[in-house]
Amino acid sequence: MSTISRVFGRGVMGAVALLAFAVPLDRVMAHAQLEATSPAASSVVPNSPAEIVLDFSEKVETKFGKIQLFDRKNRIVPVSALQHRINDSSVVFVNVPNLEPGPYVVAWNITSADGHALNGAFTFEVGNQSSGEAAQLLETVVSSINNESPLGLWIHVLRYLSFVAIVVLIGLVILVGGGELLHEKRIMAMLSAALALLFVSTFGKLLLQGPYAIRGSWRDIGELDLLRDVFDTRVGLALLLRLVLLVIGVVLLFGVTRNWNRSPLWPNAAVLIGIGLVLTFGLTGHPSTASPAVLAVLVDGIHLWFLSMWIGATIALAGAWKTLVRADATVNGIHVVNRFSRLSTIAMPITAVSGIASAIIITGGVSDIFENRYGRILLIKIIVVAIIIVIGVYARRVLRRMGAFAIRRAILLEATLGLVVFGLAVALVVTPPDGIDTSATTVHTATLVQDSVVVDITVSPTRVGPTEIHVILSPPRGSLDPMQNVTVVFTHQTDLNNTIVVDMIEVGPNHWSGFAEIPSKGLWDLTSEVTRGDATILLYSTVVDIV
Repeated sequence: MSTISRVFGRGVMGAVALLAFAVPLDRVMAHAQLEATSPAASSVVPNSPAEIVLDFSEKVETKFGKIQLFDRKNRIVPVSALQHRINDSSVVFVNVPNLEPGPYVVAWNITSADGHALNGAFTFEVGNQSSGEAAQLLETVVSSINNESPLGLWIHVLRYLSFVAIVVLIGLVILVGGGELLHEKRIMAMLSAALALLFVSTFGKLLLQGPYAIRGSWRDIGELDLLRDVFDTRVGLALLLRLVLLVIGVVLLFGVTRNWNRSPLWPNAAVLIGIGLVLTFGLTGHPSTASPAVLAVLVDGIHLWFLSMWIGATIALAGAWKTLVRADATVNGIHVVNRFSRLSTIAMPITAVSGIASAIIITGGVSDIFENRYGRILLIKIIVVAIIIVIGVYARRVLRRMGAFAIRRAILLEATLGLVVFGLAVALVVTPPDGIDTSATTVHTATLVQDSVVVDITVSPTRVGPTEIHVILSPPRGSLDPMQNVTVVFTHQTDLNNTIVVDMIEVGPNHWSGFAEIPSKGLWDLTSEVTRGDATILLYSTVVDIV
C-alpha cells in the first residue's frame, strides 16, 4: 500500500500539470446558456438582418450545431453553415438571405463543450411594427421540429455502466494491493469484466455521441463523418484517451499471468493508468466547464478515486467474497477485510468532502444549491451516502467483535446502495447545475377582449426561471388609439403572498414587453392592467401553468 500511496501522490501532481494544458481556464458555467441573440428575441427590426448570432455563456461546438430559420408559413429559409466568431468559441452565427417583412422563428440545436445537447427557439420580426403572429408561429414550429433523440436514454445507460466499471476496477486493484490475490481466477475474471465493460461503454458512447448530438437515430451510428466530428470535440478526445489507457490496462492485466505484478513497476503503472482513467470522467462532464476548470476536474478526480477506494472496493468485496474470505484461507481473508476496513475509513471522509467541494465549484456556491433539480438529486445522493457510512461504521464494529464472516450482509447492502449512488451520479451529470431546463421552449398564449380592445398575451417559456412576457394590443383604431401604460402582475394561486410585478416597456406601437423570474411551479394568475389615452383602465386576466 505504501508504494501505491507514493505513486498516487506523484500522479496527482503530474495530473495537475497535465490538466493545465488539457483544460482551458476560462470563466464558464456548467451547461451552456444562451445569453444574447442578434436579432434580439421577440424584437422587431426595420431591415432584414445579414446574420443570426447566438452568444452563449461558455464554449460550444459547431460540429453538431444547427440554426434553422422558419418564415410565417412554417417554411425553412436556407441559411449558411454554422460558424464560430473568430477567437470566440462561445459565439456562433449563420448568414441569412434577404428576408421579406413578417415574423420569423429561429430554432437552434447546439452541443456544449461537455457534450450535452441543448436546444431552443425564439422569434423576431422584420418590418415597422409587430404583426401579432409571432407567438403562434413559435408554438407551431416548436411542436413540429424534433428536439429529442431516442439515443439519449442509451447515452445515460452507458454513463452508468462506465461509472460502475471504473470504480470496481480501481477498487478491486487497491483492495488486493497488486499482490498474489491477482492470480486468483475470480479476481482475474472481475478485473477482466470491469475492463471489458468500461471499454464497451466508452466505445459505445463514442459511437452514439454524434447521432445523439444531431438528434439522430440508430441509423446514424454508422456515419463515419459523424464519428470524425466527434473526435474534433473535447468529449471525443477524452473518450479516445480513455480507450488508449484501457488498452494499456489490458496489457498490464495480461502481465499478471507473466508475474509482472511482482515488479515495482507494475503498481506504479497501474496507479498512473487509474488516475488517467479517472480524470477522463471529469473531462467529459460538468467539471470541464466549471471555473476554474483545472481545479474542478482535479477535485472531481479525487472524489471518484476515493469513491472507488471505498464503494468500488465494497462492490468488489461483495462480488468476490468467497475468494477473498474463504474458510480455507482465513488468514488471507481476515487480512483483506481488515485492509478494506482501513481503506474505507480513510476514503469515506475524503469522498464526502471532495464530493461537496466538487458540487460547490460546479454550481458556484451553496446558498441555493438545493433549490433546483440538480441540488435535490445531490441531496438524495448525500443521504444515501450517509446511510452507507452508518452501515459501514456498524460493520466495522461487528468485524472487530465477530470477525470477517459476520459482516457479509452489511457488505452486500453497502454494495447495493453503492450502485444506487452511481445512478444518482449519472443523474447529476445529465442535469444542468443551474436548474435551467434545456428542453424546447413552451409558450402560453391568450387572446382576450375588453371594451373592443383585443389583447394577445404571450409568456415564453412557461417554466421556472427567467421568462419573457409580451402584451400586444389591437384597439379598433389601431395605432391611432395608443395605450398609455401596461402593467403585468403574477400571483401564485396557492401562495397569494408570492407576487411578481413585471416592469413592462413599450417596444412598438401598442406592443409592450417585460421579463420576470418565476421562482416556483404551479398555476399563476397573470393580470394585465392597460391604461388607454382617455385614462380608461382595462383589466385582462389569464392563468399560466409554470412547470
